[in-house]
Amino acid sequence: MKKFVYIASDIMSTGAQHEISLIEEVLDELGFDYYSARKNSQINDKTNVTVEENNKLAEKIVEQDTDRIKKADIIIFNIKSHALGTLAELGQVWGLNNNGMGKKCFFLYDDIRRTDLPETSDRRSWSINQYIYGLVLALSEGRGFLRDLDELKRELKKFIIHKLKPKRGDRYYYVNSFGNVYGDEWSDSVADIDRLEIGNVFKTEKEAEFEVERLKILAIIRKYSRPFKKEDENWSIYFDETENFITYYVWGHINFSVPIFESREMAQKVIDEIGEDRLKKYYFRVEE
Repeated sequence: MKKFVYIASDIMSTGAQHEISLIEEVLDELGFDYYSARKNSQINDKTNVTVEENNKLAEKIVEQDTDRIKKADIIIFNIKSHALGTLAELGQVWGLNNNGMGKKCFFLYDDIRRTDLPETSDRRSWSINQYIYGLVLALSEGRGFLRDLDELKRELKKFIIHKLKPKRGDRYYYVNSFGNVYGDEWSDSVADIDRLEIGNVFKTEKEAEFEVERLKILAIIRKYSRPFKKEDENWSIYFDETENFITYYVWGHINFSVPIFESREMAQKVIDEIGEDRLKKYYFRVEE
C-alpha cells in the first residue's frame, strides 16, 4: 500500500500556497497519497460558510489535521518562523515519535539568508530558534534541513526504494495496462524498479485490486472535470468526516488543485455514476 504523506506548512499567503503546490507536484510525480491543508475547502473557503461554522473552525482544524498526522507515514515540514500552527505540529509529531510512532520526517526551510559562511556577533544574517532546530534534528535523525525540493525528491525516492522495495524472491503484485492484476517475483529487474517508482508494486493481491478500482474512479472524475477558472463556479466533491457523507462545494477564487466540475449538477452526476460507497472506499479511503 502507498505511504501516506502529511504536508505541514503555512497556507495563509499566495507565496505559501505556491510553495505547497510545488511540494504536491513532487508527491504526485512519485505517486504518494497525501494530505495538503490548502486543499481542504471545508476550512479554507469562507465564501459559503455560516458565522456559527466559522466560529467552530479551531476545533475542526485540530480534529482533522491531528487525525491525518496520526495516519501519516511521512511528514514534510515546510518551516516558517511565523507559522505557529506548523510549529505546534512539529512538537506534536515529536511527541508521537517519542512514544513509538516512528514517522519519517523531512524538513524544508527556504530563508535566503541561510549560509555556510562564518558569521559572528551582530554580523549574523540568520539563525533559527535552537529549540526548534533541536526538534528538527531529533525528528530527522540528525540531518536537519534539506537544501531544496530536488533534494526532497531524491530523499523520497530513496525512501520508496528502501522502505517499499521487496526482497529478492518476494512475491508481489502489479496492475497491467488492461487493469488486470498479476503476480511476479522480485528480482531487482528494470521492470521491477520501474513498477516500484510509479507506485505499481503491492504486497498483496487485495491491495492491487484496490488500486484498480481507484484508477477506475479517477478516470470517471477526469472525464467530467475541467481546469479551475478564476471567478467562475468551481465545484468539487469532498467527504465530510464529521457527518460521514459525500457532498460538493463551490468557490470562485481559491484553486486547491482538486478535480473541478462546471456545475452542481455535474458534480452530482459524478457522485451518482461512481456511487457514494465506492467514492468513500476507493477515493477518500474511508475505513468502515
